[in-house]
Amino acid sequence: MKNCFSVLLILFSLNLVSCEHNDDTEIACDIKDPVNNLSWLKAKVETFEKSNMCENNACNLRIYKVNSGNQQLIVTWVTGPAVDGIPQYYTCTGELIICTNDDPCPNISAAELIWTSKSD
Repeated sequence: MKNCFSVLLILFSLNLVSCEHNDDTEIACDIKDPVNNLSWLKAKVETFEKSNMCENNACNLRIYKVNSGNQQLIVTWVTGPAVDGIPQYYTCTGELIICTNDDPCPNISAAELIWTSKSD
């Protein structure tokens, strides 16, 4: 019986050592939890939440990260039945990117959702 207990204790110890730490916190622009830790992005979320733009919670703010060449961009996009939202692209420092025909922004389908104001 003592041997069984020892074997179980060893197996349990090995299992603890081999477990991966699962951290679901999003990283964008090399920042953990960018919605709360990038001041300009946090301000955009707070402004959206305080605005009367979306009555009865009928729209949604979505925040994405997307790679564009050698830099990562943050995309904010307000969607909803009464909103004709256009994705807005920002650098990691909060500078708005102006997209043109000659210099288009990355396709939103290549972006990864990192935060949403409500679950669908």
